[in-house]
Amino acid sequence: MNYLHGDRPFRELCFDRERGIFYPIPIRLNLMHYPEPVPKGLSVKPLGQYRMVIDYERTGMDEMNIFLMVWLSLWTVGCLGLLVAYIEGLQGTSVNTSEPIPLVMVIFFWAADLVAAIVLINALFSKQSFHLDYADLTIHTKLWRWHRTRKIPKSNIQSVVQIKDGDRGKDSFPSWGLQLKGKSSITLIFRQPYEKSEWLGQMIADWAKLPFTPIPRKAKRFGR
Repeated sequence: MNYLHGDRPFRELCFDRERGIFYPIPIRLNLMHYPEPVPKGLSVKPLGQYRMVIDYERTGMDEMNIFLMVWLSLWTVGCLGLLVAYIEGLQGTSVNTSEPIPLVMVIFFWAADLVAAIVLINALFSKQSFHLDYADLTIHTKLWRWHRTRKIPKSNIQSVVQIKDGDRGKDSFPSWGLQLKGKSSITLIFRQPYEKSEWLGQMIADWAKLPFTPIPRKAKRFGR
């Protein structure tokens, strides 16, 4: 059985007869080694012998990002037109003689526009860091002044799986993500190039001493 002394793991206590005290025998964790090269958008910062921080930001997927920005702009223009038509219907100045536009429809379209904008802003500008220590994976997410922290005990993770979340009958943008499997599935990254989730998945699997299930490169090539 292993124990913690502060934030440092140790295997057992030994007694120093001269000083009359117990002292811990530390466990040497191999967090200093990681595969090279590190994919673009990821950087590694070892913090001593027992902790490591992996900084992550979204990169690549430029075509998808441009498509989403254009789509959101057109959707917003449509929402503005719908709002103008609704206001004109209330004022009786609308040239449209058909039934007035329901308020529920206006609210629905604007709510969808707001949700899409939040998702796009988060995807483009948020930054994450994964803190690996002896017992936990701590995820820090930051978007400008907003900050969120989530701690996942190592004991709750059963496996690390690479997933394909794009170009499977959904859209034309091949992309991959990474999930932790346990009592529930936790998505760490999504909609990213293949190499990024493969590298991060192997790192976390090695840290947790768990199997990593990548998507075979042959399946990657043929978009499966």
